[in-house]
Amino acid sequence: MALPIFPASLSLCFALSFSILYLSKFTALHRSFLAFFGAVSGWLRHVRKELKEELRRKIIDLYLQCYTHEEIAEQVGLERSTITKIVKNFKSEIIHNPPVPESLQFYNVWNFQARVMQNFKSEILNKHCRKIQI
Repeated sequence: MALPIFPASLSLCFALSFSILYLSKFTALHRSFLAFFGAVSGWLRHVRKELKEELRRKIIDLYLQCYTHEEIAEQVGLERSTITKIVKNFKSEIIHNPPVPESLQFYNVWNFQARVMQNFKSEILNKHCRKIQI
C-alpha cells in the first residue's frame, strides 16, 4: 500500500517538471529533458495505475457499505460526478461479468432428512417421531 503523502508528492513532481519543461523550451536541454521526462513517466506508469485502482477499490468498498455518493466524495476527496461514473462502471461490470465463486456448493435437499437423522439413535426417533406407513 502506498504512503498517503505519495500521491501529493507525485503531483508536485509533475507540476515542477511541467514548469521546467516550459522554461527549458527555449534552451538546448529541451530534447534531453523530454527524454528524461518520458523515461520517468514510463517508470511511474505502473505506480499511477496502482494508485488509481486502489482508489477505485476504496470507492467500491464504501459504496458496498451503503455510503451515499456525497459521503464517498467527501471521504475520498473527489467530485460527486467522478464517484457516480466509477459506481456506474462497477454496476455494468457486475451485470456483464457476474462474480462466480471458485467452488460452487450444491446441496441435495432431498437427502437432508437422511443425513440429519442418521446421527440420532433409532430409539430416540421412535420415541419422539411418529412412524409414517405407506
